[in-house]
Amino acid sequence: MSTTVRFDCYEVDLPAGQLYKHGIRISLRDKSFQVSRYWRHCSNTPEK
Repeated sequence: MSTTVRFDCYEVDLPAGQLYKHGIRISLRDKSFQVSRYWRHCSNTPEK
């Protein structure tokens, strides 16, 4: 699995916990990034 996720104009570096928009880093609180990682995990989980 890739450690970088791209969607639209955004790029997320999962190990570093960093979000970029058009190559410019956007500051996120730790909790916000944890929630976004959870959503990413859930989107890869097949429904039962």
